Amino acid sequence: MSPAATADLTDLLGYCRDKMGCRRFVLLGGSGGASSALAYAVVHPEGIHGVIAMGACDIRQRLDFARKSDIPVLQRLAKTVFAAYGGAPEEQPDLYEARSVLAHTDRLTMPVILTMGENDALIPVAESRKIAAAMKGKGNLVYHEIPKGDHDAALWVDIDLETLKIRKPPP
Repeated sequence: MSPAATADLTDLLGYCRDKMGCRRFVLLGGSGGASSALAYAVVHPEGIHGVIAMGACDIRQRLDFARKSDIPVLQRLAKTVFAAYGGAPEEQPDLYEARSVLAHTDRLTMPVILTMGENDALIPVAESRKIAAAMKGKGNLVYHEIPKGDHDAALWVDIDLETLKIRKPPP
């Protein structure tokens, strides 16, 4: 959720509100899209009514382990994000800090559902647990970890989009 992507999504939601009469927005994403949904909600909480983040972590942690990873797709992800932000986190700390869910859990006042596979090889489950721990006691977070689940397991949780509640957790 780079500055340009943030501006684009803000414009898109504004168009949907002004031209199509949409009044409520729930951001839903998996993996990088989940982390981006959380980042956008941190930057613009006033326009978001809920977040469903499937397999997410804080942007700073995601990029740190991605650039250190032996997995080529994660290394490419980090390089692409750094280019979109105009530099790595140490070069553009304010941009990354502004989108950090761990630094700004107080801005996430809307319902948040966070799902994660226990055995996710692309995003360490410890990273999602950090978000859950940081939001503990807020009352607006539902954290659901899928035992023995992989990266895709977080996507298979049945969530009611009207109520923002988990219907039935996977076995």
